[in-house]
Amino acid sequence: MAKLKKVVFFVLFVFSVSLVLAKEETSEPTKFLPTTVEVDRNYDGKVDRREYYEAGVIVKTETDTDFDGIFDETVYFKNGKPVKAEKDTNKDGKPDTWITY
Repeated sequence: MAKLKKVVFFVLFVFSVSLVLAKEETSEPTKFLPTTVEVDRNYDGKVDRREYYEAGVIVKTETDTDFDGIFDETVYFKNGKPVKAEKDTNKDGKPDTWITY
């Protein structure tokens, strides 16, 4: 009978610990989601694209499309879908092409 009590106690203990850990794990779902991702698309050691995230959803990208070290294209997102893009095609540092989705 004492052995049965120990087994029941052990099972209840393991079950309650797993419930606590499961609750703790889901209480902060965005704890390990990235806020910024940097990519070197042509493997030259320089960042060519930056992606910005809020709560795991993409909100903006900046891209150096011609690999000159200057980000010349920006895309804005809403609910993970593109809504607006801007591009500097004449290299003056200001957008001169716009796209609205």
